[in-house]
Amino acid sequence: MKITELNYKGGIDWGIDTKNMDFKRCEEMPHETELKVHGFFTTPDNGYGRGAVAILDDVLLNLPQRYVETVDTILSDNEMIEEIKAGKVAIEISTFISKKYKKVGYDVTFVEV
Repeated sequence: MKITELNYKGGIDWGIDTKNMDFKRCEEMPHETELKVHGFFTTPDNGYGRGAVAILDDVLLNLPQRYVETVDTILSDNEMIEEIKAGKVAIEISTFISKKYKKVGYDVTFVEV
């Protein structure tokens, strides 16, 4: 039946067991280094807005909030999903000083491996 398409299917199956992975922030990860990506997902809004998460080799990386729409775009594009599953995607984390908040911020650059 068509109605069953509305049932929650748990998102994309990236084939990675994330149950025992710890969450880390960009500040805790190496910068200017390629970090292989095994998948992405978003977290629900629990009072602070939705979150964006990258599945890396052994950690779940909380991405800056401004990447939620980017991750939504990735999750809706079958070609990007297949590139990630094929091991062709990495990210690099870099820092900048926010002019508005006068503190260190983090950017994520997507890299073709």
